[in-house]
Amino acid sequence: MTYMLTRYLYARDECEIMLVSSLLSKNLNECYYWLYELYYSGYDLKVLFWKIYYDFYFYNSPKLEIFIRKKLNKNITINTYNHILQNLINRKLNSNIFIMRQYINYLINNKPTSSHTIKGRKPNYCRNIDKKYQNVIICIKKNNYEGICYHIYKLLIIDKCSKSELFINLLIYLNTYNKSSTYNKQYYDTIYNKYWTINGNKELPEYYIFIILIVNIITISFNTDLPIELFNNTLQFIETHESKNVNRIYNTLKVKRIFSINPYVGSFKLARFDIDDLQKKMLENWEYYTKATPCWEERHKIFKTSFNDNNKIIFENDDLLEEFYEHYGYELDEQSKEIQNQSIGIINNNSLGIWYDLYFDTSCICLPNIKLTF
Repeated sequence: MTYMLTRYLYARDECEIMLVSSLLSKNLNECYYWLYELYYSGYDLKVLFWKIYYDFYFYNSPKLEIFIRKKLNKNITINTYNHILQNLINRKLNSNIFIMRQYINYLINNKPTSSHTIKGRKPNYCRNIDKKYQNVIICIKKNNYEGICYHIYKLLIIDKCSKSELFINLLIYLNTYNKSSTYNKQYYDTIYNKYWTINGNKELPEYYIFIILIVNIITISFNTDLPIELFNNTLQFIETHESKNVNRIYNTLKVKRIFSINPYVGSFKLARFDIDDLQKKMLENWEYYTKATPCWEERHKIFKTSFNDNNKIIFENDDLLEEFYEHYGYELDEQSKEIQNQSIGIINNNSLGIWYDLYFDTSCICLPNIKLTF
């Protein structure tokens, strides 16, 4: 993982987790804060928002997917994301898809200890299912989330099965379960092509798209949705904060920072864990870690910067150096310890439960002691 910064020198990955955490905590003002930090750093947030929705809200609010898709398929502005957050924050949470995604990531990176083989005579609802897909169908019928993850991992990652075959067999099971009419292959192919046209451009892993589909099959009989709403009157806090003027450039972080990165993000796999003595390196060479940040990348081009083997910033002449720091001399090393610790305070390499247990009481799978990913 690459350690990348935001406009006001937070770590990007830690900002993303703080956005998720504040949303799960139903703290809308803090949601806006982290959203604006990421958005105005120039990062593309579409994949992040799809993950947030699918991981925690799709299970109970599948119809909201249409609203989000319409929003993200249009010209995206900050209000696109504001409106999505406003419509997520009061909805019922569920972590099943999040946990399933973590478990499949674990299986990809570690040799599975169980094959979840289902022995004996296959049940009647599998009579129209191709043999190699019967195990995953049985796990779906039994709500065996660990088994579902294993077989999706095996089918897609190990066996590299046909996506269309897997999809069609899932539809055949759904029609059998609902006692619907059977359809010919052309019908199923049409549904598959339409589904993949809608979902294939979301830049999500194929296994993730399939577990979303499977969870929808499991929950199709009982899910409900709240109406879509827009709450523009909730933006006063963040708009007031964004409009604050900074009288001296070296006061930028003091004025523009409000919230801190919480140590509980240490439950996740963070880029900072790959950097020895992060605090020292950030205080000495924070500019180096901005070189891939979209808003900073443009600034580096304007001022014709480069970096030496020791990660020190280099300018072509003293005039460019002086002008750069006149505009962006945030002087992180000269800030108070309180300001510094908002972004580079100590974060321990925590167990997954330190973060997860703040928001959820149970888990559909008993995960091994792994690092969470987002």
